[in-house]
Amino acid sequence: MKIDDCMIGDTFVINFLLYECHRWEILAKGYKIIGCVPSNHPNGTVVQIGKKVKDLFFDYICTRHNNTVTFKAIGCVFRNVSMAVGARRYNGLLKYECLSDNILYIRETKVLHNYCDKKTPIEECPGIGESIIHSKYGRGSEVAFDVFNRKILN
Repeated sequence: MKIDDCMIGDTFVINFLLYECHRWEILAKGYKIIGCVPSNHPNGTVVQIGKKVKDLFFDYICTRHNNTVTFKAIGCVFRNVSMAVGARRYNGLLKYECLSDNILYIRETKVLHNYCDKKTPIEECPGIGESIIHSKYGRGSEVAFDVFNRKILN
């Protein structure tokens, strides 16, 4: 994956972003980001820049700002329905919360028995388990390389 050895048209995926070896000028080539890949797999489905996609737990967007592309969650999903940051959903003894700490995540709280008073909030009932479901995140910038002078152009 050395920039000076890349073959025009070759692609690779790093951190959910699809890079292509691209020629900008006769003596300038480099890595251009051409989309996002939610699976982070080289043969995964490509989400075009500017488009949204949903998986089992999150809504994502693939965006470009100048030469930087970001793939990040913009909302949570509960039973195939989008929910905003701060929203809570309940499913029996389970509570799902869509939260953000610079990156979206879902906190799942589960009561380990069914003997709590119905008036008691789940988080105050003794005997609970908790897990965190983290969203995917990737960000990268494009780069151009002068093959004659052997230096980065941008």
